[in-house]
Amino acid sequence: MTNAVGQPIIKVSKTTSDGVANSITQVENAHGGLNRNYYDANGKWIMQISNNDHGYPKDHQFGMHGEHTHDIIW
Repeated sequence: MTNAVGQPIIKVSKTTSDGVANSITQVENAHGGLNRNYYDANGKWIMQISNNDHGYPKDHQFGMHGEHTHDIIW
C-alpha cells in the first residue's frame, strides 16, 4: 500500500508514539474509519489524518464524514 506520491504505508493494529523514521502507518479504528499516522526523522509521531469523526460527530464537524487532522505536539 502506498500514498498518492508512492511512499509506503505500513498497516498496523494500533497507533504508537514511536515508529520508523519518516514513515506512515495506517490503522482501522473501532468505528470503521482509517487513521494515517506520520512520523518524523526521529521516528516520533507528529500527525494523524482521519477520514472519520472517531464516533464523536459533535467534536469533528468537518467534511462529509468528519475528516480532520491532529497535529501531535510533544
